[in-house]
Amino acid sequence: MAARRPLLLICDVQERFRTAIFGFDHMKNTICKMLKVAEVLEVCDETSQSWKADRALIQILE
Repeated sequence: MAARRPLLLICDVQERFRTAIFGFDHMKNTICKMLKVAEVLEVCDETSQSWKADRALIQILE
């Protein structure tokens, strides 16, 4: 990654906390939108393995 290049960092979003986090579904939908925009703008994104699996599942469901 080059210096001064934007980066979108998604940190520690886990399905198992769905009931403990107010507005979890809204947050997850917003993250998905942000990732789509980051892809269009060619912004790097860093996500954990579990989120990559969730993201792949979301793409299948859409």
